[in-house]
Amino acid sequence: MKDRLKITGIFHLKVFVDGVLKNEFTQKNMVVNRGRTNIVESLAEETTGNWIDRIAIGFSVDPPMPTDTIIAEAFIKPIDRFEYLGVGQVRFHWELLPEENNGAQLNNYGLVTENGTLFARWFEEEVIPKRQNVHLIGHWTIII
Repeated sequence: MKDRLKITGIFHLKVFVDGVLKNEFTQKNMVVNRGRTNIVESLAEETTGNWIDRIAIGFSVDPPMPTDTIIAEAFIKPIDRFEYLGVGQVRFHWELLPEENNGAQLNNYGLVTENGTLFARWFEEEVIPKRQNVHLIGHWTIII
């Protein structure tokens, strides 16, 4: 019998402008190499700080690569909450409030562990100009 461990992620984002839903994205994302290593290290109890506890939001012209280690020039904030959805599934909920990170251009998102390691990355070519009237609500599901 062959059993393969696959790690996937699904990124979901709602973009509200003046309180009205203007756009919505649901797409698979990339779990980067270091994220996969974090899982293995957590199983072996080799390191601490592997728990995902933050979202990084920034801008990039480069699509995700397995070797990515950071979200450049990112606004980083704590995850609001997480929930277990079933066997091997966890969802991380987050928001970027209207008063946060105004003036930024946004198209690059990452899950970050408590030790600052990038776990997963999602990139969208469509850039969101962040202004006071823009509110983002999202969740990120990791499936193992």
